[in-house]
Amino acid sequence: MSDDLPVKPPSQPAAVVKNERTVKLEKLAAMEEGVFERSLETVEGVLAWSDYSPEDFTPDALSEVDEEERKKRRLAQAGWMPAGEAPIGIKLASQIVVGMAKARATSAAAQSGGQRPVVQINLPPPTSTKSGDYGDYEVIDVD
Repeated sequence: MSDDLPVKPPSQPAAVVKNERTVKLEKLAAMEEGVFERSLETVEGVLAWSDYSPEDFTPDALSEVDEEERKKRRLAQAGWMPAGEAPIGIKLASQIVVGMAKARATSAAAQSGGQRPVVQINLPPPTSTKSGDYGDYEVIDVD
């Protein structure tokens, strides 16, 4: 009886067709990741300032190393500079890393349905000398 019925092959899943908006969002995410990684590399290079001494940035010392090491030393040299004299690219890279890290944390919290914890600290009201409450301290006269 059931042997007479033709067996229908299982249906194949339809190919996922990405709409234009999805493609644009994927491109944007890839660009964002590239900017984040480059900024992070820059910040990490500046944070390596303690691996070098000021003598490592002299023209003679720089001429003795390869191009990659010169790039590392240029970034590290920016870490030795006062904040007002550091190149603007260092500041921008730092702001990008911090901003994107915060945005990703906020996005992850929103997607998981959780919220960032809110902490409230309740301190006792300040004591005032007008109220006459000086605590349990002994009052002494000073000559």
